[in-house]
Amino acid sequence: MKQGDLFFSVCGTLSNTLDSDVDSTVSTSTDETGQIRIDGVTCKVCETMQPVANFEIAASGAVRRTCNSCRNGQSKVVAQLKKENPYPDEDYACPICNRDMDELGKLGQPMYNKWVLDHCHDTNTFRGWLCNSCNAGLGRFQDALDRVSKACDYLKKHRSERGL
Repeated sequence: MKQGDLFFSVCGTLSNTLDSDVDSTVSTSTDETGQIRIDGVTCKVCETMQPVANFEIAASGAVRRTCNSCRNGQSKVVAQLKKENPYPDEDYACPICNRDMDELGKLGQPMYNKWVLDHCHDTNTFRGWLCNSCNAGLGRFQDALDRVSKACDYLKKHRSERGL
């Protein structure tokens, strides 16, 4: 089975439990007391409207936007990629920020004391090992080169305007 097939075989088993427009991300209704109730959420990965029970609820009460089936599929993909791509040695540095584990360890946070497997979400292929901060940064930009480019332009403009 190819890497990309693993994830899509898991997510392909989903069925549309609610009929809705794919552009609609949340389906709501009002209960008998007038309270607004979330009936369904569209998964940002499989784009299927599903009952809220199919999604993780964060401690804050927010509904995560990736359904449990897609999250499980991603977990399996990452586990397989970790088996196929050895963890970096002690001389390794993050290819984006160039920090090594000694420097990252000074932050005093356990989550920063390990390398994170970075992979392409479109092809489910390994890209490399990154520090947590750089991996999260790419994730926030949703791996979109145009967004990263605009962020660079934004920072360059500020520096230029300030003579930095």
